[in-house]
Parts: sequence; structure tokens; C-alpha cells
Amino acid sequence: MFPVLVLLAGQPGQPKDWFTGGRLATTMNTFAHGHGGLAPVVVVADATGSTWGNPLCVDSPLGNAATYLAQDVPAWITTHLQVDRDPTNWAIGGLSLGGTCALQMATNYPDVYPTFLDLSGDPEPTLGDHQQTLVVAFGGSQQAFDKIDPMTLLRGHRYPNSAGAFLVGDHDHDLQPRMHAACEAAAAAGMDVHYVEVRGATISGSGPVASSPRWTG
Repeated sequence: MFPVLVLLAGQPGQPKDWFTGGRLATTMNTFAHGHGGLAPVVVVADATGSTWGNPLCVDSPLGNAATYLAQDVPAWITTHLQVDRDPTNWAIGGLSLGGTCALQMATNYPDVYPTFLDLSGDPEPTLGDHQQTLVVAFGGSQQAFDKIDPMTLLRGHRYPNSAGAFLVGDHDHDLQPRMHAACEAAAAAGMDVHYVEVRGATISGSGPVASSPRWTG
């Protein structure tokens, strides 16, 4: 049975972006070439519902995005595909918004996704403004937000069985401090994590982090 990698696109974005700009097929073929012809089963899930959608990967008035990713997607995968059902052989990853979502899944559902890839993601779910995020998705409650916020969870819980990677482009200077802080918080919570600045890469443009082979290494 094969391990599983669930991938999520950014915003704006669509699942197909992983196959175009992300060059997913090439990346997996390269991986298989170095691993005896084998690669994970990769499922690119639609976590946003539209190009500009952002349900924040939580269950909220914006939709039950957390349930979709933590329950519906794994159920579909194990029902329809020949995969390893052991969650230690499952990972979730994403770019930008998808990276944020991957970190959310890893901290909120570590028994489902104990391994994650955060490619240029923010350390917390956001609609661009924290207060707006609270009002739209959490009924204005900071407490409700804190219950699902990765950074809050990392401060209050231990994750000794989790592992992950934080990758950011070396041109993404605004993102680097936030990504590094998230990696440090994850390490302090017991996760086996590492932080990588991908040379010559940005979150978008000619050298996207998603197309770098380093996220499979």
C-alpha cells in the first residue's frame, strides 16, 4: 500500500495549479526515480471551493472546511484508492493559504495528519484583517479563534509524534520572520521540523516555492 500526500492550493488558486505552475507530475516522477519507481498517492483537494474563496480551513459560517479535510477527504481516499491506512504514512501540504491550512490540520488533527508541508503559509488563518476574521468566521470571539489557531495550539499542546517542513522563498522577506517563528513554535511543542529558505524562489512568479524539488526532500 502507498503513502498519501494531500496537497492544497493557495488563494487565488485552484487545485490544477499544482499540475501547472507547481509541476507536480514532474516532481513526483523525479521522486519515484530516486525511490525504486515508487511515489506517494497524491490527492489535490479543493479546500477553497473557488479561485478566490477562503473558508479558512475551519468549520464556520463560511463552510465546514475542517470537516471536509479531516474527515471527508480521508474517507474518500481510503474508500477509493489503494493506500496505507496508517496515518503515520500520511502528509498534508500546501502553498500560501494551503500552507496555512496544512499547519492548521497538523495542529488541530495530528492523528489524521501527523506530517505536514507548509510552503510560504501564514502562521494563522486570516481574511486579511484579524478583526474581520473574528467577525466573519468566529462570531467575533477571540476565544473561538484561539481554539483552532496553530500558534495558540503549539503553545498549549505537545506534538511528539508530528513532523513537518516550513519552506519559503529567499526573496519573500516579509514571510520569512513569520515562517521562522512558526517553525520555532512547532519545535518547542515537540514536533520534528525544519525551516528552509529556497534559493531564488518566491511565493509566486518565475521561481515558485511549489516547484522546488526541496519540498520532497
